[in-house]
Amino acid sequence: MSLLERIEHRLSSWIEGAFRRRIPRRVEPLEVGRALLSAVDRHKRVSMACVYAPNKFTIILSQGDLEDMSSLARTLEGELKGVLQEKAEKDQLRFIGPLSVAFAADPELTSGQLQVRAEFCEGQCEELPSQEEPKVDTQVFRRQQILGGCLIVEVGRGASSPIPLKDGMAIGRSSQCDLVLDEPNVSRIHARISKRDGEWVIEDSNSTNGLFVNGTRVTAVPLKPGDQIQVGTAVLTYKESI
Repeated sequence: MSLLERIEHRLSSWIEGAFRRRIPRRVEPLEVGRALLSAVDRHKRVSMACVYAPNKFTIILSQGDLEDMSSLARTLEGELKGVLQEKAEKDQLRFIGPLSVAFAADPELTSGQLQVRAEFCEGQCEELPSQEEPKVDTQVFRRQQILGGCLIVEVGRGASSPIPLKDGMAIGRSSQCDLVLDEPNVSRIHARISKRDGEWVIEDSNSTNGLFVNGTRVTAVPLKPGDQIQVGTAVLTYKESI
């Protein structure tokens, strides 16, 4: 039995009948399941180590459909998480945090219309407002103690000009880092670069998704010209001089 057939069996065997009685000619559970799978395929991100899938999904319905679905929403959310887990196992996908499925209304949608918002959300998916950091563009850095050598963002939100290295340089999602990478799967402080015995050494800072150099996961390694560094979904190249 295919994955879609299993989804149809799981969702239709005990929920679909109730939906047909409650919301005839409106959004059916099978439509929601298919829309989720389609969203995963559209938004998955391929890295050198694995394929990442979104883990936070918001199912957006018309106000009327959402009200009619409210009594079954919690049960359906659990079923849909199971569907997503099955797809991840089948397609060897990796989630960067816990699965989250929620329903919301859009007053501009009419009865029977359905939208799915898929997002990558590290950790617990929700943070307190005081912990949120302003969005910043990739390639933000502070020019201090430049000692030679540079990084170039090859894959990320826009190609970059050479970024000079400095001793103790922090790379991550936090706005306090010297090189800010506002990319999926990047930890707040993902890695650091330091000068040791005349060499630049990059070191993983206990990141969630690991640090990769030339496709191999590393803890700490000296950099050589041409090395490709993967931080989350971003790929950087090390060059010896600017």
